[in-house]
Amino acid sequence: MKFFKKGKKGTQLTPAEFLKQRQLDTVKALLEMSEDFGRIALLAFAEEKQITESVLYYLENRRFEGSTSLVSSAELGRQIYENFIRPDAKLELNIPQTARDNIRSGAEEAGHVATAQLAMVFQLATVEVLKMLDEYYDEFAASNYAIKLQTDVLEHEASVEQGNAKAKRGDWWTREPSPFETEIKDKHLNAGALNLSGEMSIEEKKKKKKKAAKNATSPRANGTFGISDVV
Repeated sequence: MKFFKKGKKGTQLTPAEFLKQRQLDTVKALLEMSEDFGRIALLAFAEEKQITESVLYYLENRRFEGSTSLVSSAELGRQIYENFIRPDAKLELNIPQTARDNIRSGAEEAGHVATAQLAMVFQLATVEVLKMLDEYYDEFAASNYAIKLQTDVLEHEASVEQGNAKAKRGDWWTREPSPFETEIKDKHLNAGALNLSGEMSIEEKKKKKKKAAKNATSPRANGTFGISDVV
């Protein structure tokens, strides 16, 4: 089932056309929507494609960049390093091996509390993450997740117009994460990768093997990857 919006000339817009009309024609534009709909849709899509870490990283780093507190910035920087950058991080970024090594080295040299230096290092990772995500944009725009996004946006706009809802104001990264984002992040970070003997469980080994095989056929698979290092 597809949902459409009438265009100015009476034509019906597909989700891809709707996104283009709204200037939501890049992954970054979707991630920067004022409302949470774009971020939620991309997270759901990323879960299916097993690239969740890339979307979560962008969101976490955006909050790091927008933080005005030195204490909060230092803590956010530490969490980003631990969750996405360090070797064997549970959400280790799926980016080219050379770039990953350079980013990791730069983060370790900057130190966990040198927020200005970390910001520059994290920005390098953001560039790589967006490159990878943009390669999935067309697939997203043709998916059921884009249909759901279009429907949610139009229904919300109608509710706002009728006075039944309020449009969110201010920068999205200053607000609390959506419940869906929190749920997805907690699921990945709290996954028990080790059993009582300290070895990786059979279930986790299967998941890692499946993800490595998936990455090997992804749009980013090329000679610069160390597929066995992708987690």
